[in-house]
Amino acid sequence: MSVDLDSPKVRTDLVLRARAMTELVWPEVPLRAGCAHLVASFGAICASRGVRVGVQGGTASWRRLPEELDDGVVATHFSYVLELDSPTGLARWARDLLPEMHVWAILPDREEAVDLTLGDLPEQCEIAGRLPWLMPRPPAFGWWRWSEEPPGVYAPTVEGCEIASLAVSRLVGHLRSVKAWTSRPRPG
Repeated sequence: MSVDLDSPKVRTDLVLRARAMTELVWPEVPLRAGCAHLVASFGAICASRGVRVGVQGGTASWRRLPEELDDGVVATHFSYVLELDSPTGLARWARDLLPEMHVWAILPDREEAVDLTLGDLPEQCEIAGRLPWLMPRPPAFGWWRWSEEPPGVYAPTVEGCEIASLAVSRLVGHLRSVKAWTSRPRPG
């Protein structure tokens, strides 16, 4: 099946479908904090259209404060910093949760990356980071070529990509089981 991934309408449709699927399958996961869940949904939707999707994970940060407000003391960026050896990271990993990190999709055949939670950053910054977001609101999602400047700083690591791949693989397995269950004939 041919999909015009250069079309803004098609891109928006794929992202909206991924968000709807994530809300349906994992209602307990806030979309603003569900980057791996969103990538799993996005990957499943794209795969059903013949588009190969990969996953990357690691540290990522976005400017939350305009340069003119930078006093050299306060945090200028909202970040997810992958630190596997931190007590919090180890504790989360021991509970089968992702450590602090960010997960985003890649389209390797097109050399593109997709951040499905970009538009949720202001709320996540204020809720999780307890910092006000004073920059203009970002677009609902980020979609860029690897040769272009991304909408933030994305620093994948080998460990981050392995963790993200494992997590997304488990989530895709869950999606398959949900699909199998919901597509079964219902008793009369």
